[in-house]
Amino acid sequence: MAVAGADPSLYPTPLPAAARRFELRTSGGPLAALEIAPPEGTEPRGTAVLVPGFSGSKEDFVPMLGALAAEGYRVVTYDQRGQFQSPGPTRWRDYSVTGFAAELAEVVTSLDAGRVHLLGHSFGGVVAQRAVTSAPDLVRSLTLLDTGPGGTDFDGGRFVKPMVLVLKVGGVRGMWTLMRRPLAKAGLTVGAQAWLHHRLMHTHKANLIGIINGLVAEPSRVRELAATKVPCLVMYGENDTPWSPPTQAKMAAELGARHVVVANAGHTPNEEQPEETAKALADFWRSVDED
Repeated sequence: MAVAGADPSLYPTPLPAAARRFELRTSGGPLAALEIAPPEGTEPRGTAVLVPGFSGSKEDFVPMLGALAAEGYRVVTYDQRGQFQSPGPTRWRDYSVTGFAAELAEVVTSLDAGRVHLLGHSFGGVVAQRAVTSAPDLVRSLTLLDTGPGGTDFDGGRFVKPMVLVLKVGGVRGMWTLMRRPLAKAGLTVGAQAWLHHRLMHTHKANLIGIINGLVAEPSRVRELAATKVPCLVMYGENDTPWSPPTQAKMAAELGARHVVVANAGHTPNEEQPEETAKALADFWRSVDED
């Protein structure tokens, strides 16, 4: 059951004709999802699952879907519990990194695709790290896109307490008031701003508070992750800020991971430089598949 009034068509990039919207069934309830399969005549290479971050949604990956499918990958992405079109609890204490990671494991299992290539963006990467360290046999590879080692070295930490206060007092409308001027100053188009506003208005306040509190408390799992021997890619925009580029480069070195820096991009290279980001992903996935 999609959240009433949530309209994904407002996203500025059109959905590829080959993509479909559907619902994933989990023990916690339905999750709104997107799926695209390789075009006819393209050799299937495997399945990838993409997890969005804080205040994000499945639409964050729409600009890359066509390119990844053309490389032979079935791609599935979804709104986590309480995000945009996925319903969720109304109490922030019911959201946790552990809960999101268990939900991700259910999603992967439900696809009946064997081991998948997993990507987590920002907070989605924190969730993915927890899921992989708990059940490494679920995945063929892990890509950490603009994410870091949990709450460790999180440069956005100084904004956490004020943001939680704004959410508790003013809800998502209060948070939008806080975000609106910086977004306009950053040069976002009117259409992009309208989309971000619409999505935020349909995201549970409890989800946002729960994610912030969960992120800050999450320890680094880099050593645990390295011990799984799961092949990793660390990729981020050269101008990323929540976790600094040096923090992410250090994480890549500690993981022994492939390391890609996307030029002319900040925290969302999947949207800012989708072609370059999709190419780096497909190259990494192929290298794992062929190993």
